[in-house]
Amino acid sequence: MHSLASNLAKRLGNSLHSSREQIDIYAYGLEVLLMTLITLAVVFGLAQLLGSAATTLVFLAVFAPFRSIGGGSHLSTYPRCLLFGTCLMVGLGYWAGISIQPYTLLGLLLLTTLLALYAIVKWIPADTVKRPITDEKVKSRQKLYMRLAVYIWFIIVATLTRYDLLNYAFAMVVGALGSLFLMTPWGYWLLEAIDKTLNNMKGGMKRLYFKA
Repeated sequence: MHSLASNLAKRLGNSLHSSREQIDIYAYGLEVLLMTLITLAVVFGLAQLLGSAATTLVFLAVFAPFRSIGGGSHLSTYPRCLLFGTCLMVGLGYWAGISIQPYTLLGLLLLTTLLALYAIVKWIPADTVKRPITDEKVKSRQKLYMRLAVYIWFIIVATLTRYDLLNYAFAMVVGALGSLFLMTPWGYWLLEAIDKTLNNMKGGMKRLYFKA
């Protein structure tokens, strides 16, 4: 992935007579774009097989912007992120297709809204060790954007519920819950635990290989 993005960036940079620094920026952007396209292709392919493409799409329409604005925890490598993200998005998108009662949905909507408002005050923007956010202006701006996103999300979910489009409303609630969880300390703990477990498994496999 990195090699492909670098080669494409070099060709683009040469055609545009760009500097080395600009080519590195192109490479980073192309690598992120390629990873995103692959992830989406895998997610939608599996969702189509499971018959949950519609609810998965609605789930992603909330999950992606909330994660982009609010931040959150990540696994240490792209393959791990791809596997975990695919399982999360396909699984929750499929789960959003279950039958749900209006009063249950309204209860989840209220719970998620309270969690979102608390997360905005307490944790958002949720940064990482590799990419810490220290600028107070940036933090204030991200909190404002997240408040607007939550406000718009609440209105849309309430409207869908009002018109009895419960599965789409539920998918939006699940999308918000999934993204908010990854911004909490519990989300960071879970992904760190997954990373440690996979690292231990990898180390164990290497030791067995060398012994053999």
